[in-house]
Amino acid sequence: MSCIAGIPQHRNDDRRQMTLAALRARYQALSVSKQVDMLHLMARG
Repeated sequence: MSCIAGIPQHRNDDRRQMTLAALRARYQALSVSKQVDMLHLMARG
């Protein structure tokens, strides 16, 4: 029983890690886009 009960928990952990990775990737993309905007502003000025 414990083995069967452990499977959903493992899936939840994997899903949580995937969501964390997705959030981290999204944050990195946002920071990169902000840096690009700053470069454009600096090049313009």
